[in-house]
Amino acid sequence: MHFIRSIFHLFYTHLAFLYDPALKLALRGRWIEWQLSLKQHFRGERKILEIGCGTGGLLAELQKYNLKIIGIDQSHQMVRIALRKVKDIGSPLFLVVAQAQALPFKNDSFDTILSMFPSEYIRCRKTWREIRRLLAPEGIFVCPIWVKMRPGTLHSIVQKMVYGTNDPEFESLLELAASEGLNARIEKIADREGNVMSVFLSS
Repeated sequence: MHFIRSIFHLFYTHLAFLYDPALKLALRGRWIEWQLSLKQHFRGERKILEIGCGTGGLLAELQKYNLKIIGIDQSHQMVRIALRKVKDIGSPLFLVVAQAQALPFKNDSFDTILSMFPSEYIRCRKTWREIRRLLAPEGIFVCPIWVKMRPGTLHSIVQKMVYGTNDPEFESLLELAASEGLNARIEKIADREGNVMSVFLSS
């Protein structure tokens, strides 16, 4: 597992320029399809925050809907790439280098907070405390946490080799959310190829 963490760290930092090509090669467009399928859960149009925005792929897509979006990522390299990706679209968007455990925004600032397939910061209590602090009344936190790839495919085999499972448990995340006063559930969404995305929803 330490080796896997090291590989992901390189993709988020020194090898950030390879992140988009690697996703495109590995997932053939499924990545953005999975993310955009979550738009049905967004509440309000005051402000949306994406925690861990990466190279800004989802931000660029959401800008087309004239939503007010802020993206944060702790990787300077990722934010630089995201800035290049979204600069020509024109609708309001801000990008900030920050950590999920210490977000530089006022209480009750966002109707929707997103975190797309997050890394280990999602298992930190301070992250959940910040999510709770920033959600406006009736706001929602939307977090696709895992995709169970269709059984028998190469992706399913690789997933099992890399992570040791195709179907992890999420009880610890539900407990973390509850400890910060958030109501949470897991919703499963199947795509057209039979892959099943587990989405963590809390309010």
